Amino acid sequence: MCISQHQWQLQDKDQHANWQVSQSNFLKDNQQYHLVVLTNITQAIRKTQQESWLQIIRVLSHEIHNSLTPIKSLAQSLVEMESTESRSKTALEVIVKRSKSLGEFVNRYANLYQNITVSPVFIPCSQLTKQLTTLFERKSLTIRSDISSMFVDPVLLEQVMINLIKNAIEASINTLEQIDIHFSQKANKIHITVSDSGRGIANSENIFVPFYSTKEDGSGIGLVLSRNIIEQHGGSLSLCNNENNPGATAKIILPMKEAPIE
Repeated sequence: MCISQHQWQLQDKDQHANWQVSQSNFLKDNQQYHLVVLTNITQAIRKTQQESWLQIIRVLSHEIHNSLTPIKSLAQSLVEMESTESRSKTALEVIVKRSKSLGEFVNRYANLYQNITVSPVFIPCSQLTKQLTTLFERKSLTIRSDISSMFVDPVLLEQVMINLIKNAIEASINTLEQIDIHFSQKANKIHITVSDSGRGIANSENIFVPFYSTKEDGSGIGLVLSRNIIEQHGGSLSLCNNENNPGATAKIILPMKEAPIE
């Protein structure tokens, strides 16, 4: 931190956006004191962003459904008419199918920030690493673990790990590039990192924006959903480019709980 014109402020611009600095003067025992309080407003900012996106998604969902419903209904009616030509029926069936798919797609986004039912249990870390190794047995994965167990929802955490590993694989320039996964404990927290040596993150400020994707066939939902799952566990998910090496690293931080002694 530094003082500018008698006002405290954070020099790091990224940190400045996530912290609120408040200050006041007070007198105690005839001594003048200056109190500076730092408040992490990351969660408050995130909540405001989520509420904004939810409002946009609700409006889009409403308008899209209002247009899709009559289109799908009319197309289905024409398909069922005996007088409709075979070629036209084929085209109309495509319209019905795509209308249904688009409706389901919109519904997925409408539920993007809904609370997820998390059912955490103590699982051996080896259980998750074995499943990941099996799923990606033909990929160059290196998995290290310094912890024996985790208190997590195994189904949801596995889905998050699959999303992160798939992203790392797709970011790799060639199929032989190594992807490193590390489970560790630091300061009573579980740290899980997924590192690759691929292209890196081009637009880091947009990676958690719904609908945004740098992939041609990407939906922009995987990372947003993954972060929501981790936050429902009481943890955090972040991604950043590697400092001294190519590629990027995804980092999950989860609360640590001691397994009961049997």
